[in-house]
Amino acid sequence: MAKAVEGPPSAPGSAKGSAPPSPPPEGEPAEEVKIPCPTKMVVPQAVMFDIVCDNSGYELFADLCLAHFLISQKIVQKIRFHVKKMPWFVSDVTPRDFKFVVDSCAKASFNRQLPSEPKPEPPEGEAPPEVEPPKFLTSDKLKEIGEQWARYVEDGTFIVLCDDFWTYPHVYRDMKKYDYNMYRKLQYAVAVLFKGDLNYRKLLGERNVNPTVGFEAALQGFMPAPVIALRTVKADLICGLPKGKWELLTKTDDKWMQTGDYGYAIH
Repeated sequence: MAKAVEGPPSAPGSAKGSAPPSPPPEGEPAEEVKIPCPTKMVVPQAVMFDIVCDNSGYELFADLCLAHFLISQKIVQKIRFHVKKMPWFVSDVTPRDFKFVVDSCAKASFNRQLPSEPKPEPPEGEAPPEVEPPKFLTSDKLKEIGEQWARYVEDGTFIVLCDDFWTYPHVYRDMKKYDYNMYRKLQYAVAVLFKGDLNYRKLLGERNVNPTVGFEAALQGFMPAPVIALRTVKADLICGLPKGKWELLTKTDDKWMQTGDYGYAIH
């Protein structure tokens, strides 16, 4: 790593050190500090995909299914789940919730017979249809996949992280300023999936932008890695819509951004 970030040799006759840059003239903004992407300086040991989690329970189960697919299809080699040390909202995933969902799947044990669907009476003179064998709903596959997830956690294929920044009051464009190491950590991912309406709002800086503004512009410079956002629309800010889409939806239902009936994905 030290070799990878080593600077070019000094020109002959040049001073060993260089003077610090002069401060900007009074009244002018200072130049933004640019953080180099570490994945461009070293060969990554593993291809990682990051999920910034939202709700526990069934939603976390769906996140685990997505992670399982990405690993089983050899699309990536590791998944990092970013959870909160304490819930911002009561349903937010914490390390304890993550363990509970994985353990509950691995220890699942049920076997229920499904009720058969009633069939109409056959016409007069025809033989009644054959009785279908009973169908059962069992926990076999759920237990199997839960045990696999537990092994993934044990061997480091699934990594659970709970950094302080996710419960800071700052929007994500300020991550470089307030948590330099968190920003660098995200740079190692091939992509980062942000789940939920709260994460979406913090990605946009809680700004009510024009609905047709592109996603990259709305992120205001926050791009540690390719960003994907997946949300149920529950707040009146959105970006990246085709021209005329916002007006069409508002004409259909003027409360559509508050009802939670619409989902939205953007990258």
